[in-house]
Amino acid sequence: MFEEEKSITLKDVSLFGGNTKILDSISVTFPLHQCTVVMGFSGSGRSSLLKVAAGILVPDEGVVHVQGKPLSKMSEKELLTFRSRSGFAFQDAALWSNLTVYQNLLLPLQFHRRKTPIEQLDQKIRRILSEFDFQDDPQFRPAQLSAGERKLVSLLRALVLEPSILFLDEPTSFLDNVTVERILRALKTLKQEGKTLIIATHSPELTSQLADRLVVLKGGRIIEQGLFKEVVRSKNPEVIEVISEVLSEAAVYDTDILELLQDSSNTE
Repeated sequence: MFEEEKSITLKDVSLFGGNTKILDSISVTFPLHQCTVVMGFSGSGRSSLLKVAAGILVPDEGVVHVQGKPLSKMSEKELLTFRSRSGFAFQDAALWSNLTVYQNLLLPLQFHRRKTPIEQLDQKIRRILSEFDFQDDPQFRPAQLSAGERKLVSLLRALVLEPSILFLDEPTSFLDNVTVERILRALKTLKQEGKTLIIATHSPELTSQLADRLVVLKGGRIIEQGLFKEVVRSKNPEVIEVISEVLSEAAVYDTDILELLQDSSNTE
């Protein structure tokens, strides 16, 4: 069992949307300094799970602990500290439509790095745009960008604070292969640096090359969770169905996942 002081932990968390139960009695631990990938078909609750863990959504039932302390019991200063060391890239980008790309990236820096001279903030923004080879004019507004470009800006906004915890909701969808490879390299570096990565994704590349742990969702409930190598050996047909759809598309793996899946499906 992981120490609560070294994790983000959800205990018996439920979330409702009207009469619909989006998350149903979720208990899960996201260890710090590891990469956890959350998998599941559309509508399984992956995005909501990340938002609850990040403190963006407040659960209707249950408790979220960050390093042993309930989010609901944190002081304003403690919450601000947690948010300043967290980054969240949204599935739908969620950029401020009335601000330019540059201003969207500047906003979290101005809020959390108030004492840093504007010249240094400007250098930080221009450096991250260059690192990810952002081609468009940073003075463009989100409406002038493609869906993929908006997703990239959302990721850059999450990274610009250099957070120790990253919540990434489908960070590579709508992106071209070159940009996906650039993001994968960046995430590998962050993982090597000991950052905490919590990723909801259908990407076989991200899953196979980054995941230490897997959490598999179906219908707002966790049907399997654990170490990557353990979960891909699951004999649960529902788990095999979800993992097979995602991982069977990958051409290269760190381990022979397809063989593991075949062994699982053939074992009674």
